[in-house]
Amino acid sequence: MRLANYLAAILLLAASGSLLAAGGVNSAQQQAEQAVQCQQIPAAHAWLLKQQPRWREKLYPLPGYTAVSAFTVCHLTAGNPYAELDTQRIYVRGLTSLQDRLDLTHEYLHLAFAGHPASQDEQFIEQLARSLLLE
Repeated sequence: MRLANYLAAILLLAASGSLLAAGGVNSAQQQAEQAVQCQQIPAAHAWLLKQQPRWREKLYPLPGYTAVSAFTVCHLTAGNPYAELDTQRIYVRGLTSLQDRLDLTHEYLHLAFAGHPASQDEQFIEQLARSLLLE
């Protein structure tokens, strides 16, 4: 990565408060690198789009839910899965295990409830993700 891009990403994270929230410089460095680079996982994107009709009945009545189709799923190389609301990117390890699908669903729900306080409620998001996968 070019040094200028790296520094710009660090400054952006620091300015948005993400530097401290991310747990320090190492986490911020990882997020900055991944923010610039995104190795897409097309199968994960397709899987989420395929799930939306199945989940519609359960999700549409919930306050704040908006179906999201314009998102990107990126491969996560280190750290915990997360979603970037501003870039509409989801960072996960893959799509091979039930845990991978749970992580993907969880992070998608953060995007889908982005305009509502429910997006920040980890317990709500996790319980909803589990219920969607196990129904």
